[in-house]
Amino acid sequence: MKKLILLLAAMTLLILAAGCGGASTEQGKADGSRLVYASHDYTRINPAIDEHGEINLLLFNGLTMHDAKGKVVPCLAEKWEYDEASKTYT
Repeated sequence: MKKLILLLAAMTLLILAAGCGGASTEQGKADGSRLVYASHDYTRINPAIDEHGEINLLLFNGLTMHDAKGKVVPCLAEKWEYDEASKTYT
C-alpha cells in the first residue's frame, strides 16, 4: 500500500513539474510584460458584483484611480469636467 501511495505521489509531482516547464516564447518572457497572480480560488470574475475584490484591481481599469496620497487621478479617462449647475461630470 505504501508503494502505491509513493508511486502516485511521484507521478503527481512529475505531472505538476511537466506543467511548469516547456513554456512557449510568449509565456517564457521575463521582461515584466506578463503578470501571474493567484491568491484565491475565484469562482467568478464580475466587477459588477464583486466591485471591491482584489482581482478586479488587477484585471480591470476604472475611469479614475487614487495616487499614493489618495488624490483622484486619471486612469482610463484622460480628463473630466464638472458642471456645478447640473452636478454632473463629463
